[in-house]
Amino acid sequence: MEMTTAETTCAACGAVNAVGRVDVYLQAPGVVVRCPGCEQVLMRIVHGRGRYWVDLRGTRCLEFAEPE
Repeated sequence: MEMTTAETTCAACGAVNAVGRVDVYLQAPGVVVRCPGCEQVLMRIVHGRGRYWVDLRGTRCLEFAEPE
């Protein structure tokens, strides 16, 4: 499954964008993903000590389509 084609719905403004079209910031303690419409934080991804933490509080819905 290709993650960049998954669609995310912003919990703040309701905008729907493909994951490949959102704003991603890599120069933080982890990865920060923001809505291109309202700049709400959609996701935070942190890696450390052999684990990953994923915070999706700013994402109302994350939709994956089955490959054709």
